[in-house]
Amino acid sequence: MFLSGIEVDFDTLMPRRGTGRVSFRERLGSPLGLLAFALTLVMGLLAGWGLSELDSADDPWLMALILSTTSLGLVVPVLKERALTKSPYGQALLVAAVAADFATMLLVSVYVVLHTQGLTPEVFLVLVLFLAFGAAYRVARTLRKRFFGTQFMNGLAQNIAQIDVRGAFAIGLGFIVLAEHLGVEMILGAFLGGSLISLLSGKGSTNLRRRLDVLGYAFLIPIFFVMVGVRFDLAAVIGSPRTLLLVPVLLFLAYAIKFIASLLLRLTFSWRGVPCEISGCRRS
Repeated sequence: MFLSGIEVDFDTLMPRRGTGRVSFRERLGSPLGLLAFALTLVMGLLAGWGLSELDSADDPWLMALILSTTSLGLVVPVLKERALTKSPYGQALLVAAVAADFATMLLVSVYVVLHTQGLTPEVFLVLVLFLAFGAAYRVARTLRKRFFGTQFMNGLAQNIAQIDVRGAFAIGLGFIVLAEHLGVEMILGAFLGGSLISLLSGKGSTNLRRRLDVLGYAFLIPIFFVMVGVRFDLAAVIGSPRTLLLVPVLLFLAYAIKFIASLLLRLTFSWRGVPCEISGCRRS
């Protein structure tokens, strides 16, 4: 989630007025990503209620969130390998994936608090995390403009000290610790930490992102998937015929929900991901 936050290109998602860099239809790609997630959530809720009526799910709301989420750890590497992360189409897919992963974890956090403790002030602690994100962004921008040692720190980032990499991880860990103390999902803090780095670093951070990618995708993410496999209880799945039969049903629902929701992107992009104003979606 930290690396995914770094990959979000805010200049593409929210271009400045008067730049003329992107057209209106290209700007529409990112909101369509959010609409795709909203449609995914609605269909996931319908599927959750259906499974609950069939006595295959205890909690339809939780099942809806499970079917609506997306693994950014899988989406981002595919977009990077195909060099799509900077294109309007890639950013639309990234926004949809970020919304699915980020919003579902946020909703899970809120749902767990509501389900176990009811409507308490702890539900609103997640707002503190976003306020900290906004405050850190404003403070960092002010310091970068007024701090006389900026050039010196930039020089250190180019030598073996790797100050920029250490600083990036310090920011990420800071937001993770804050999220943990607030009782919010830690991945929300990790994503906000990466997003803050993306906002502050700008276009000149290619070298930093490359070094973070090496450490993340070559070392940390494989460990994550190893631990997922370690925690997977295969015996429980094989030992229950009903559970074993439910696996293909859940896979079908997960694919069908995501596929139907992704058709919204057809309003802006062709089947090959090219903007409609270039390829002519109506003609195709």
